[in-house]
Parts: sequence; C-alpha cells; structure tokens
Amino acid sequence: WFVVAITPFLRLAFWAAGMHEIDEYFPAVADSLIMGCLLAMYRDDLRRRAAWLKHPVVFVGLGLAAMSTVFVTKVRFEIAFHGLTPFLVALFLFAAIERADPILNNRVMGFLGVLSYSLYLWQQPFLNRHQHAWWTAFPLNVVLAFLCALGSYFAVERPFLAFYRGRKTRRAVPATA
Repeated sequence: WFVVAITPFLRLAFWAAGMHEIDEYFPAVADSLIMGCLLAMYRDDLRRRAAWLKHPVVFVGLGLAAMSTVFVTKVRFEIAFHGLTPFLVALFLFAAIERADPILNNRVMGFLGVLSYSLYLWQQPFLNRHQHAWWTAFPLNVVLAFLCALGSYFAVERPFLAFYRGRKTRRAVPATA
C-alpha cells in the first residue's frame, strides 16, 4: 500500500525534473505492478464478495473505466492515477473470469494466459515505439514477439516447470527404510 501511495509523488517528481516519459521509469510505474499483487492478495475476499462484480452495469462500467486513459490524456490525471488503470483492468478481468464469460474463458485465451509471461518478456524488443527498425514495424513486430514467446515458452519455461514439478514430487514422497 505504501508503493501505491508514494508512486504518484514519484511521477510528479520525474515530471518536474523534465523527465516527461514517466511511464518509462520503474519507480513511476511500480504502482501498476503492485496493483496485480494486491488483487492476488485480496482475491479470496473479492471472490466472496463477487456478486456485485457479476452485474452487467458494473462489468461495463469497469471496462470503460479501464480504458480511461484512452479518453482522458491530461498529464495531471496520468501523474495522479496512472496506477489506477491497471487496477481497473485487472478488476475487469477478474469480473469477466468470475462471470465465466466465454470471451475470456476459452482455450485460445487460456493459452494466451499461459503464454503471457513469455509475451511479457519478448514484447520489449519488438514493440519499441522509439526504435524504427524493420522488426519494430507493425504487424511484423507482433508476429515476431509472438514467435519468440512461443519458442521461449516451449524451449525454456515449460521444461523448467516440468523439472520443478518433478523435483517437488520427489521431495513429497517419503523415503522407505
């Protein structure tokens, strides 16, 4: 909660120091990351109180609020509430999952969820808006990021997860004397 409280002041300090690309500095976006952590920590409480999230009006309202930075681009709003948008997006996704909407609860979206960490890792070199190279040009950049994420997932992440699960299972089996 401290990170959520302090980050807007850090964004303001970056802006005042002439560092206007405030979404490029980790201390200025830490609240965006911590919002997901907070939602994970309070997931069970949210699930117990999820009835209000299932109402269509709330669901649509969360979706519109999650897109708020598209509608409101004022610097002061971004400085003060930049971390709120990821929170609303995560809450919207949580509500969609709890509602069991078919748009997010299908095999394709499930696989994208599994692949999301690899996509997160590989998006940076290809979706760089400041670099004008052939590999950062749309739509090739999206295809390349997706291909690298697939390769990374199947060649690195999945084998390491299998190795970890195997070690975990062996430790759980008691030794016989």
